[in-house]
Amino acid sequence: MKIARSFQAIVIGFAGLFIAAGAFGVEVSIGPADISLQTEDGRKPANFPHRQHQEVYSCTVCHHAKDGIMVIDKCADCHTMDIDNSEVNSFKKAAHKLCKDCHKKVNDEGKDAPIKCSGCHVKKD
Repeated sequence: MKIARSFQAIVIGFAGLFIAAGAFGVEVSIGPADISLQTEDGRKPANFPHRQHQEVYSCTVCHHAKDGIMVIDKCADCHTMDIDNSEVNSFKKAAHKLCKDCHKKVNDEGKDAPIKCSGCHVKKD
């Protein structure tokens, strides 16, 4: 009887956790393992090992939080010419700034992260 109640409490606890996570805008899904990042102009996409980055960094390192809640939108929805900051007023510029700056920092720490174009962008056949 005690085991059944303990199991029931665990199930209810996890259900409550997922409900609370949804209520506070916390993403429960871990997302895709790999993502192909591509601009609208269709140039070489960047292969992004999403899961590999998730194992090291929290989601908010890359994804913005709006009003304290992390919302995962397409970068290109906001990173447009409407942004005053010319360093990030396109998806391409925002991604290059975020990725290259972080990769340079990681390399300075003695780890290996690609910083050349060919490290992320593969040639189209």
